[in-house]
Order: sequence, then structure tokens, then C-alpha cells
Amino acid sequence: MMNTFRSILTFTAATCAVASQAAAQFDVTVSNPSAAPRHAVGVTIPVKSIFWGNTFPLASVKIDGADIPWQIDDTDGDGRPDELAFTVDLPAGAGVTAKVTLGEGTDGSQFKPSTWASLRLRDHNRRYPEAGSVTFPGSDTPRHVYDAVYGHGIMLEGSHGGIRVYADNRQSIDLYGKKSPRLELAETAFYTTPDKEAEGYGCDILWAGNSIGAGSFRAVAPDGTLFATDSVASRTQRVIASGPVRSIVEVSTPRWKVNGREYDMTQRYTIWAGHRDIEVDISGLYGAPDGSFATGVLRLDNGNGAVSPRGTAISCGTSTPDKKRPGHIETLAVGIYAPDSLVYDVREDSLNYLLTLNPDAAGHISYSIAFASAKEEGAPVSLARWQTCMDDIADRHRQPSTVTV
Repeated sequence: MMNTFRSILTFTAATCAVASQAAAQFDVTVSNPSAAPRHAVGVTIPVKSIFWGNTFPLASVKIDGADIPWQIDDTDGDGRPDELAFTVDLPAGAGVTAKVTLGEGTDGSQFKPSTWASLRLRDHNRRYPEAGSVTFPGSDTPRHVYDAVYGHGIMLEGSHGGIRVYADNRQSIDLYGKKSPRLELAETAFYTTPDKEAEGYGCDILWAGNSIGAGSFRAVAPDGTLFATDSVASRTQRVIASGPVRSIVEVSTPRWKVNGREYDMTQRYTIWAGHRDIEVDISGLYGAPDGSFATGVLRLDNGNGAVSPRGTAISCGTSTPDKKRPGHIETLAVGIYAPDSLVYDVREDSLNYLLTLNPDAAGHISYSIAFASAKEEGAPVSLARWQTCMDDIADRHRQPSTVTV
């Protein structure tokens, strides 16, 4: 799947020359075109040709002679590693060079995970076994699918928070906020007990109800009505990667019938170490009429927000994530950015701030979701600070870093 949010990648002839060798060594220079420094810029290098036939891919990535975390992923699910990923911090208007070795080094197991992804199944014995993927027939009732997955959907987590993507027809995105920058969902799975909360663990911070929530994806009827993925051939949730640098999950709904058309849609969610935002890449939307899809953010209680034709929507306020605990109120901010070229229209309704989107010529839509919880000390949950945060995310995508191999 193409990711239109990735840094611009340029290959030199030397890359092809080393691809057939047992070990490949090359420099990767990442440059920042912005007048502001950038933290944890994600870099991906295709490596499938280098690791052809290798069962255990080895590598090292060094900056100024020091090892930095990396991981090698099989993103297309064919059993062969195809991408090397790492992050770099960039000074303003300058670049950093990493020395990469492929085919020699370590297996990467020495790096502490900074992101996490998981899919777990519900069972009566409460063991909740891990699964790499799960597929349900499209004819199954949404409630059955929703309850079959532990936590009701696949989970993805970074240092600032986590999400789950519901497994039913809504495929809505729910939010988990934290006090401390650590990984927690393996322990709490969105079901934080009072004892864990007393120990400083985070919890579910959002009730989406009938709104679009925090960046959920919908189809739009000509009259403006929003539709979920109600008629599909099947529903698949899959963990692609979980590691020290990034985690990726995928949701596939082939033969989605909506607005008189049929789409083989796949949604991919990626979180990078050190990032607050989550990248969303959606494919399979070929031939869609203008303004056929939408995303956005909900109107939070006791707050305010805005939507811009330049592709941002923000909302700040409060939410009561558990209706059985009306006294449990969370303060948060949510936002979304989509490339200007994909934005067909913007609008507000009683529940949402919405971006209506067109796919590009290849049938893709990309956008970025971000959120902040007041649980986190100093989090940007006021409207002014959150607008600044979302402007920074938008600037990074409008003016991406460049990667030269």
C-alpha cells in the first residue's frame, strides 16, 4: 500500500549495486527542509531484494558511530521482510546521515519496544489469546464481531496514548489516554481497574456515540448522510508490525457496497515511536465520485473546535467514556489533518467537525489523527495550544523531510 505521508525517498545507483550482495552497506541522509527542528522523523527503506531467501535478517543502523533502534517488517504479508524502519532527530534546515548495514549485525531484539500492536480473542477462560489476524464473514451480525475480539477491536499504542479500531461495521476509533509515557495496553487493554488507575495507569477517555469520533472513516451519501461499512464480503483485522520503532495494524473490508458502488477497501494505521499522531492510509477507493468519503472529529462536551478547508479539524473539551460512571469525566483534545489536495469540502453538524474527501488517482486517501489527554502533565488540551500542535503536524506533511540513499 502506498503511504503518501512518508518522507520523500531518493535512491542512487549504488543502492542497486549492493542489493545482490550478501551484505549491503550504504549511507542514508535525512534532510529537514523546515526552519524548525523535527523529532523522531520516520524513515523506511525497501529491503526485499536484499533479504531474498534470508530466514533471519540482520542489520545495524548507526549515527555518529552509535547504534540506534531499527526494525525490519514484512508489510505485505508474504513472509519475506520488505522494509527497514528507523527514526532520526533533525536540526532545523539541516540533515543527518545514518550508516546502514543489511545482512550483518543483530536481529534487533536488543531494542526496547516503544510502540505496541495487538489483536486478542475473547474466550470464556479469560486467557485472551493473541492472534496475528482474524476474519469474520460479512454476513455475521456486528454485535457478534464486536464481542469476539477482546477489547472489541485491534489495538495500537505509542508513548502518548493508544487506540483501538472496533471490529464491527462502525470501525470506529476509540482513545486511551495516559499519565506517563510508557506502554500499558498489554496490561489494561482499555479495561483499567480502579487499582491500576490508582497506580497511575491511563484509561479509555472517549465516548464517540453516534459521532465520527476521532478520525473514523465513513462514506457520504449525496444528501450528506454518513455510512459505515455495513455491506461487505468479510471483515479482517491484522497486526502487521509491533516493535521498537513503529507499529502497524490493518483493517480490510473487501466488496464494500455503498452509494451504488463496490470498493475493496483496506485501512492501515501506523504509529511511530515518539509521535502523538497516527498515520492512516486507505486504499481500494477507485472511481469514487467527488466527496464520497469523510472523516473528522466529534464535538466534545463543554468545549469548542473548528474545521479548515486546508485539511484540519480540531476539538477540545470533555467526554464521559463510560456511561455507567457518569462522574468519570475526561478532558482531551482531538484533531485530524488530511492533505489539501484530497479535501473536497468541510462542514459542521450537531455532532461533528467534518472533512469530505476525494481519493487520489490511485484510489488512496491518507490522513493523520492526533489526540492529547489532560492526564498527561503539560498536554496541549487548550484550543490555542492544540491548534499549534495540529499546525505542526500539518506542516510536517506539507513539507516532508527528504531521504537520500
